[in-house]
Amino acid sequence: ILSSLMLLSGCSNKDDGGKIKVTFKNYDGKVLFTDYINDGENAVYEGDNPLKAEDEKYAYKFIGWNKPLDNISSNCEIIAQYKIDYNIDLDFVLDELTNTYTVSKYKGKSNQIYIPDYYQQLPVTKIEKSAFSNKTEINEVTLGSKITNIGNFAFSNCSSLLNVYYDGTIENWCNVVFESAFSNPMYYAKYFYLLDENNNYNEVSEVVISDSLSKIGNYQFYGFLNLSSIVIPSTIESIGWDAFVNCNKLYEIYNLSKIDIQKGLSGLNYFLVIHKSLDEPSIIIDDGLFKYVNLEDNYYLISYLGKEENIVLNDNINGHSYGIYDYTFSGLDYVKSIKISSTTSSFGWWCFKNCESLEYIVIPESVTKICNYAFYGCYKLNIYCEVENALDSWDINWNYSNRDVYYKNQWEYKNNKPIKKDA
Repeated sequence: ILSSLMLLSGCSNKDDGGKIKVTFKNYDGKVLFTDYINDGENAVYEGDNPLKAEDEKYAYKFIGWNKPLDNISSNCEIIAQYKIDYNIDLDFVLDELTNTYTVSKYKGKSNQIYIPDYYQQLPVTKIEKSAFSNKTEINEVTLGSKITNIGNFAFSNCSSLLNVYYDGTIENWCNVVFESAFSNPMYYAKYFYLLDENNNYNEVSEVVISDSLSKIGNYQFYGFLNLSSIVIPSTIESIGWDAFVNCNKLYEIYNLSKIDIQKGLSGLNYFLVIHKSLDEPSIIIDDGLFKYVNLEDNYYLISYLGKEENIVLNDNINGHSYGIYDYTFSGLDYVKSIKISSTTSSFGWWCFKNCESLEYIVIPESVTKICNYAFYGCYKLNIYCEVENALDSWDINWNYSNRDVYYKNQWEYKNNKPIKKDA
C-alpha cells in the first residue's frame, strides 16, 4: 500500500544504485535534468532555464517547482511551474536613456491583462496615457512590481474592471505616480490584491504604510472600497490630492505623522476615527467575512469580504444589535439575496447601491431608520417589509429607485422565499 501511495504522489523508493533519483520535468512532461543525491540531501537543478512557449494570448514566466527541493528521501519527479507573464498583444516601447520599457498600447480583446516586471530582461516601469482606455471588456488587471508611473486616462472607461492584482508591496504601490484618477485602475475596480511570499494573492482591507516613505501621492488609494484601516507613520510629510477618495469603508486611521488629517476632507469619511497612537484600541471588529465598527457604543456592519451570492447576516455582534452602515454592500453586483437579522436597526446611505443582481430583501420590524438611496441601482429588487407602511423615520428617498414594495399582509413565504400574495 505504501509503495502504491508513493507512486501516485510522484515519488518512489531509492533506485538500485542506492542513490535517490530526482527528475526535473517541464510542464509538458519533458525531462529537463536528473540529479542523484544521498538520502536527506537537497536536490540541485543545473539544467537550462525552464521555458514555456507563448500561445495565442500570453507569454509565460517560470516561478519555481511544484514541491520543495530540500531533505528528499525518495525518488521524485519535480515539475516546473509557470504563471502568465504578459499579454502578447501589449505594445512595449524602449526608453534607451533609462533602459526601461513602457506599455504604450493594448491591441487585444482579452478580459484579463498581465503587465510584467520585465520585458526582454529590462524592467517595465510605465504605462502610457490612454493605454487601456475604453477597453470595456477588461475585468482583471495584474500589475508588475516595477511600475512607477501610470499615465493620464490609462484605464479610462474600463467600466467592467473588477479585480486588480499587484505583484509588489504596499511600499512599492506608494511609489507609483498616478497622473490622474483614471490612471489608477482602482477607479473602477472593487478589489485590490497583493502577492505574498507563497505566490498567493490576498485582498487588502488594512494597510500599514512603511516608515521608509515620506509621502502618499495623488490618488494613491483612490477607490479602495474595502479599505477599513490604515497606519500612517511619523515619516510621512505630505498626502496627495484625492489620496483616499471613494474609500467609503475607511473608518480608522492611525495618524502618527504631523499632518492635520480632518474628517470629510479629500474624500475621508465624516465618521472616521483618527488615532494618534498605536496604543489606542481599534474600533473595528473582525468577524470572519464581516467587519463591524463601534462608534460610541453604536455598532454597525461596514464591510463584507466574501463572494457568496446568498448572504446571511449575524444576529448580533458581541451581544449587541447593529445597523448596516453607508456603502456596506455597495457594488456587490453578484449578490442575489441578503438575509437581514431580526435585530438589525438601520440601513445607511447607499448601503446596497448597485447590487444589480439582488432579487429580494426582507426588512424586519426592527429597522427603524432607512437612509436616502439605500437601494439605488438595485434594478431587480423586490422589497418585502414586516411593517404595514413605511415608517416616518425612514428618509423620504429611501426607495429612490422606485422598486416594488410589499408591506405586511401583502406577501408570504413560499419555499423559504418571500413572494407577493395572490390578489
